[in-house]
Amino acid sequence: MVSVLLPVRDGERYLPEALESVLGQSLRELELVVVDDGSRDRSRDLAEARASRDPRVRVVQGPGRGISAATNAGLAACRGRYIARMDQDDRCRPRRLELQAAFLDAHPGVGIVGGQKRLFGSPGLRQYRYPTSHADIQAAVFFYCPVLGPTSLFRADLVPPGGALYDPAEDFAEDYGLLSRWLAAGVGAAVLDEVVLDYRVHPAQSGAVHAPRLAAAADRIRLAWLGRLGLEPDPAERELHLAAGRGEWGRGLEWLGRLEAWFLKLRAARARVGFPEAEAFDRTLARRWAAALWANRGLGGGLARRAFRSPLARLPHPEPWKAWAARLGAFLPAPS
Repeated sequence: MVSVLLPVRDGERYLPEALESVLGQSLRELELVVVDDGSRDRSRDLAEARASRDPRVRVVQGPGRGISAATNAGLAACRGRYIARMDQDDRCRPRRLELQAAFLDAHPGVGIVGGQKRLFGSPGLRQYRYPTSHADIQAAVFFYCPVLGPTSLFRADLVPPGGALYDPAEDFAEDYGLLSRWLAAGVGAAVLDEVVLDYRVHPAQSGAVHAPRLAAAADRIRLAWLGRLGLEPDPAERELHLAAGRGEWGRGLEWLGRLEAWFLKLRAARARVGFPEAEAFDRTLARRWAAALWANRGLGGGLARRAFRSPLARLPHPEPWKAWAARLGAFLPAPS
């Protein structure tokens, strides 16, 4: 039923735990396709040793040209009706595949389904919440990738012949690029409420090691979506939007005023083109605005007036307590 696709490069430290989390799934009708993309450590040996004990595991050789090319090579080898993505340093929750395959079985109009993640590996980490409906996913993609790659399960019939699904030009933001293309083509998307993945945070993870390349690729995708609203941002607006997508918030009332003006311009552009769905886009802007306010907590009455009087304060936040906490944060100690 499900092919789990796991590309690996020099991942021996955490790979055994990732493999066992897949092979221990409650859904037993699966294959695990491990793509070794030129590992210089014992990753391939570990995967082949596991394959010798479980016929559901197959190891294929990647081309050694990066994550997108390796994943495409693995896609060409997958035989399942559904394809799940997995990373070498994460852990699947035991019912992940069962829940996601059942969801796609029950929702033929959805092509890809993700799930929530729990962060681990460093003190103070927590669960991360992604939007769940297609409308909210379509709105969030203007800022970030709302379907995390290693939580995703998608239909195999979305894969073109030969498996050339991922774009090497988008390496390290390849999941964001794929989701963007599918949404633009009308593919239905959803995310489960349940946590399906434990997402490990560590200094050697690819997103940290290759952060500049990831940010550059993701920024190109964010700016391309602005074109769907008919917007050509000036340099200052461009930087505001990219920073909001990355969650890099500026400081001060003047900066918040400029961000507020940009968000209102986005909202007006959405109204002109009628895309994406209005309430979903408002919820996305409310999330970003509340995060910006929280990052500026401790600014006192000026922030409180900005927070309560802004037209953005009236937008429907999916978690209303977060919006109120952000507004009242004006009276808390400033972040260090």
